[in-house]
Parts: sequence; C-alpha cells; structure tokens
Amino acid sequence: MKKSEQKQELVEELAGLYKQLNVERIYESPDHRESKSWLSEVAAILKNLDESDFQAFLNHRQHLYPSIPLATRKHAAEQIDGFVRQKVAEYKRYDFSYLDREVQEYPEDLTDYIHDKELRDRCLDLLKLDSKFDRVVNQATQVFEDRVRIKAELSERSQGVDLINKVLNGDLNKTILKVSNDPDEHEGFCHVARGMMLTFRNPLAPSTHR
Repeated sequence: MKKSEQKQELVEELAGLYKQLNVERIYESPDHRESKSWLSEVAAILKNLDESDFQAFLNHRQHLYPSIPLATRKHAAEQIDGFVRQKVAEYKRYDFSYLDREVQEYPEDLTDYIHDKELRDRCLDLLKLDSKFDRVVNQATQVFEDRVRIKAELSERSQGVDLINKVLNGDLNKTILKVSNDPDEHEGFCHVARGMMLTFRNPLAPSTHR
C-alpha cells in the first residue's frame, strides 16, 4: 500500500470515530471504558497524521479528568467535537500524494522531505520561488511559535522573543518548557530559539532578502 493510501485510511478511520462520538458520555463519564477507548484511538490517529494536531488534541483532552469540574469537562468535550470535525474536513481535502514521490534528479531538494502538514501548507510554495527565502523562515518560525504556545499551555498571546523569554528560560529551575536535562543543551536551545525570533520575527530586524 502506498504511503498516501495509508494516510487516507487513517483519515477514514478518524471520520468513522467522529461519527461515534458521544459528547455527553465523554464529559459525564470520562473514565468510562468506551470514553477512554475513543479518546485513545483518536489520539493515536492524529499522532500518525500530524504532530501539531496531536498536541492540540491532548491539550483539550487534559481537561477531561474526573477531578475537574463538570462544566469544564463539558466545555472540553465540546471543543473536542469541533476540533475533530474540523480536522476530518481538512484531511479529506488534503493531498497526500507527495508522500509517494521519490527524489531522483535533485536529492538535495528539501521540498520532498517536508512531511509536516502545516509547514508544507505554509512554506512549500515559497521554497519554489527564486528569491526572498527569508519569508520561508518567517512562516516556519510562526509555526514554531504556535507550537511553543500550545505546549506551554499559555492562554495569553505573547509573540516572538517575548514568548520565548516567558517559556524557555536558560535556567532549568525557572523554565516552563524543559528541552533537555543537560543544562548546557537546554540553554543552547533557548539561545537558538531566541535568536530565531530576534532575527525573523522582530519587526525591526534587517531585511535578509536574497
């Protein structure tokens, strides 16, 4: 079976699971065997479709524990309903055929190696141009920014270097997100992330158009 067909099968499975969703049972009985099974199966499919969608789903799911107030669980279940419905519609329109292409003449061409759905949607067309490649990095850093915010579970809309400063502190005892248990590796990643934002997301940064 082709890789694209495998992805399409996952989309059909996700669509079938969405039809089985019982919102009331999910929030009223999150520990029910069928509720837990449904949540786990959806998470597994999203994990194999797109990492960012998987993380967003987990962000909703974490509000469904029995110890959480019923009103909060109900809101989370409704959010999951809308989220999965939207993803089914998106994936049914998505073209997975790029997964079946083999790199032949230009193995150094990175466009065939971008498997992340959101990065392909936002960056692939820009990579095919002849100049102004800084826009690709700008779009990629926006995706990175969104995922850092989701992973850190921030409700506020901090952006750019302000977001990185709040979430990625070089001190392991103060950071919200820990990249590595090695203090030097963690601090190095924080510097890289901060440098990307200062260079490509700071509106005052000098133009790097080529």
